[in-house]
Amino acid sequence: HALAEAKRLRTAVALGALNAPTSTRVLRLAPARPEQRVPAYPIGGRTTPTLAELRLDLSYVQATLFKVTIKRDDGTWFARLDNQLKDSNGDLRVGVNTGVFPAGLYDVTVETVNLRGGDGELVGRLQLRVDPG
Repeated sequence: HALAEAKRLRTAVALGALNAPTSTRVLRLAPARPEQRVPAYPIGGRTTPTLAELRLDLSYVQATLFKVTIKRDDGTWFARLDNQLKDSNGDLRVGVNTGVFPAGLYDVTVETVNLRGGDGELVGRLQLRVDPG
């Protein structure tokens, strides 16, 4: 039994351990402005991966160019997306496969991009919750 399990695991590693998304979801999320309480949004689970299109409502920000960072709540970096443009509805769209993320909370920050080389301004924060099942 142990040899069969080892063979199955080797095959899974060779093929890639990431399951393909079985569904898609569009989530329109409202990030908290710097002075507000940070909301947590469930986006799905790892065992039944979903391709989640996050539409972050940034219509209250005049800027059009942004940097998005996604970190696990323990500080582990998962993604940094530079030079992201919002659409004509004021939404910043980010697509994620929930199967990539281990279960837990993820802090998302959105900052403006300063093309003159200075630091951008924090314009929104939110948390994503990935369920264990």
